[in-house]
Amino acid sequence: MTHNMKLWRDAFYSIADGSKTIELRLNDEKRQQITVEDTIIFSCTKNNDMITAKVKALHKFADFKALYEHLPLDKCGYTKDELKTAHYTDMEQYYSKEQITKYGALGIELCDICAICDVKENIADSGIFELLAPSVYNPTPERLSGRAKKYQANDKAYIYAYSQNGENLGIVVFEIAEQSATILDIAVKPEQQGKGIGSGLIDFIFNQFDINTITAETDDDAVRFYKKYGFTIADTITKFDDKRYICICKK
Repeated sequence: MTHNMKLWRDAFYSIADGSKTIELRLNDEKRQQITVEDTIIFSCTKNNDMITAKVKALHKFADFKALYEHLPLDKCGYTKDELKTAHYTDMEQYYSKEQITKYGALGIELCDICAICDVKENIADSGIFELLAPSVYNPTPERLSGRAKKYQANDKAYIYAYSQNGENLGIVVFEIAEQSATILDIAVKPEQQGKGIGSGLIDFIFNQFDINTITAETDDDAVRFYKKYGFTIADTITKFDDKRYICICKK
């Protein structure tokens, strides 16, 4: 079963980077439907970023006082500095004492955390722009850095990275115009290819943006990936003596 939840920005990115692996909630009727091995899709309240995670364990308590006494608070979203003043009454900014008494507290332990987040502001960081390497001819550091800076300067470009348990594994760059997205670059680390990451990035574009068509230009090496996803070849062109395919997929 799949559940959808919203998260404030700080909590969202703490889960995305792997530092927070236990989400604290009221054990209300909605949360009582969650079971181990279920999937939770977290969306950020501030943007289109999303997280998909599996439920590893459910920790149920009569109240947050008991929860705070038994669960590692560094895994519940507190930083090292915040641990010094962490207190179960912190949760009363989200839930009333009456709600807590009625429902109790729940710690949702997560695993297999996969996030797709906007990285446009920090794409020039080496760890991110190197994700572009599989899709760049002769991917020297200078070429990769130049490609990253070009995309960062493009006001119409969107740049999202796919990470698993805090490690960046794939990236997609695209533009949107008139309910149609054009993929400018999509790449997955070679050792991670064939695991659905590229398809997940395309799913993300379709699901998180108001579009009905995605277009991509590709070569012989990657055209099979697009065909497998469901793209059709609308046209072929020649660039620098190489055959290129114009692929289109409708929602």
